[in-house]
Parts: sequence; structure tokens; C-alpha cells
Amino acid sequence: MSIDSGLGSAGIALAWVAFFVASVGGHIALTLQTRAAPLPHSLAEAARFAVAPWTLLCLVCWAASTVLWVTLLDKHGLLRASSVSSLRYVLIAVAAAVVLREQFGARDVAGAALIAAGVWLVAVR
Repeated sequence: MSIDSGLGSAGIALAWVAFFVASVGGHIALTLQTRAAPLPHSLAEAARFAVAPWTLLCLVCWAASTVLWVTLLDKHGLLRASSVSSLRYVLIAVAAAVVLREQFGARDVAGAALIAAGVWLVAVR
């Protein structure tokens, strides 16, 4: 029995949205943690870093994205699912610009457009 049994098209679309939100959220949370505290250089610092709120949020987000990934992988297969999941790189770049105020220049836009075009070529049937 597959994980997505009972999910229709709308459920799979919602799983993709949740996957992207969780994946991007994890990256943003971990970045915020590395900005809030220096990277650990001792076991005690590593323990504090590991249980810091942003780190814990990152881990929760990535755990959720892993569960969603299994569902999507079961539904679409590796080639299509991994291709579509590459859109997270575009979304991470956009989130970095919007949430973290990082610079997003013309080369970044061009790279994001190429990724999106590649996903479209593989995923659209």
C-alpha cells in the first residue's frame, strides 16, 4: 500500500506545496541560526547549537520534507520527482532575497529561469 493512497490530484499538489515550504523553511531556519550564533568549535558549543530554536525548526522542517518526499517519490518516480524538487533551489533563492535580504542579481534570475525551464522540460508530459 502506498503512502499516498487516497490522495487525489489536489492532495498530491498540496504535498508538493508542503514539501517546498518545509524544504525552504529548513534552509531559512538554519541560515538564521548560523547568523544568530557562531558555528560551534567545541562539543559544548555544538550541543547548544543543536538545540537552538532555529536549528530545531530546521530539523522539524527537513523531517517533514523527508516524509513528503517519500510520498512524492512513490507517486512520481525518481526522475520526475527529483526534477520537480529542483524548483526548491529557485524558491530558496527567492526566500533568501525576500526573507534574508540577500542580493538577487541578473545572473541569479537567469540561473533560476534555467532551472525552471529544465524542470518544465522533464516534468510536463
